Amino acid sequence: TRRSSDLQVLYGTETGEQALDRDFGIDINILGNPQETAKALLAAEFVRKTEQYEPRVRVVKVEWTGNNAQGGSIVPKVVVSFV
Repeated sequence: TRRSSDLQVLYGTETGEQALDRDFGIDINILGNPQETAKALLAAEFVRKTEQYEPRVRVVKVEWTGNNAQGGSIVPKVVVSFV
């Protein structure tokens, strides 16, 4: 659907990339924090940005998949509901 593709653009954009709206996107500087802190901050970022840019959608939860503690990678799965 259109809303899910809008969310893909929002979540796939780094803040500062959009010339007319520097706040659009996800702040990847969060990833400089320890892994558990980064997870909490990213979850809050997904919730805040979804409310701001797609108010017809609610974040239900953020799950973490493909966790590689040694490599330091975290992969979010954002579960949403359409209002």
